[in-house]
Order: sequence, then C-alpha cells, then structure tokens
Amino acid sequence: MLFASDLDKTLIHSKMKLTPRDVCVEIHKGRELSFMTPCAARTLAEVAEKCVFLPVTTRSAEQYSRLNLPVSPRAALVSNGAVLLKNGAPDREWAARTESLLKNCADGIERARAALESDENAYDLRFVDEAFIFAKTHDISATLGVLEKITDSRFTLYAAPEYGKVYVIPKVLNKGDALRRYVEIYGSRPVICAGDSSLDASMLEFADFAITPEGLSVSAKKHIKHSGKDNFFEDFVTETAWRLINETT
Repeated sequence: MLFASDLDKTLIHSKMKLTPRDVCVEIHKGRELSFMTPCAARTLAEVAEKCVFLPVTTRSAEQYSRLNLPVSPRAALVSNGAVLLKNGAPDREWAARTESLLKNCADGIERARAALESDENAYDLRFVDEAFIFAKTHDISATLGVLEKITDSRFTLYAAPEYGKVYVIPKVLNKGDALRRYVEIYGSRPVICAGDSSLDASMLEFADFAITPEGLSVSAKKHIKHSGKDNFFEDFVTETAWRLINETT
C-alpha cells in the first residue's frame, strides 16, 4: 500500500496556523517556518510503519531537504514531480525522462521568465529545479494578467494569493502523471492520496482513495472530504490514512 501526500497545507502548516503545542519541522536561516500538530506527527509515523509513504510536493529539492519530518521517506517526488529523490539524491533516469518531457516547453518557459523579469510587481523569480517558474508578486491579479497574455495551453498558471506567489508549470509536469509513473516502476497498490489544491487534483484522481478539504472538487474513485469543523486538516488526513490502511490490510 502507498500513501502519497502533498505536504504544505496538507501534512504541515505555516506560522499562520501555529498553536503552542505544534512541532517544528522546518528551520531556515534561523527561522521556524513549518509545523505539524502532535497528532499528525504521531499518526504519520504510525502510517509509515505500515505502508510506503511518498511525499509529492511542488517544493524544490532544496526546500524539501530542509524538512525534518517525523519519518524519513526513502523516496519523494518534488518540484511537482519533475524530480524523484531516492534517499535524498536525484534519480538520474527520472531526471532524463523529465528533461525529455520539457524539451517542447523551453520557449514558453523563457517567455514567462522574461515577462516576470519585466513585471514591476514581480520579485524573487526562480527557475525551480529547471522545471517551472516561480515568483512572488505585490499584485497577484496584475502579474497573472501579464502571464495570461504570453502563456499558451502547454502551461498551468497557479496562484497562492495568501502568500503572493505565482507559478508557471508545464502541464507535462503534474503530480498525477508523476505518481502514475512511480507506481508503474516501483509498484504498490492500493494508493491513498491527500492534497488540498488544484495542483493535487491529477494525483487525487489517480488514487484509489482521495483525501481532500471539503471545497476541493475532484473525480476520485473514493473521495473522502474533511468538513473542517472538527480538527486540523492534517490530523484528518493522517487519521483517515491510518484507518484506510487498517481496513484494507
């Protein structure tokens, strides 16, 4: 059995939702950045003892390496599936496949990068693991407007307004295709997936069981929604995964 999960806002949270009892799982430049509830940390460790735990995240390889989760997964899909880390190191065969997928997107990536470099609202521009474009912006609507004019159907535009972040991601790099490829190579079924945003939709639809917040609509085989009334989403995710594992093994 495989538990594939997004990280930020699914298993971990930022200081915006910090409570006194939370466990810090990320420190960068002396600052505590990410946390887990004690319940989620404890239950995730129990889940990982009974199945394969595979983080699937849009974080870069470097950002993922900063995490100190309560378990140490042997593998992780980072950069929206562009990079497979095995025991912390990028897998070369996976990287070669990613490079092949991205060949037809190079011109669009360059246009997006040039547009953001010229956008007076955008800053902290990054070409994440040579896979997709990320930037912060002082005006989400204005920056999205700039990008909408120059991007085509090969790309997904994603915004996180609460953090002032925008992403330009080639559609060939999506979590669903990455997870499908991982399962084809390494096996492991059934698949439980958890995620909180549209970037997670493709892998949630691939899964046998999908765990989401109530407001996220996906065409899942078995969709389990969190009402948001009883506990943190990450508590719900880990407790639901634990229940499903015990019911199906």
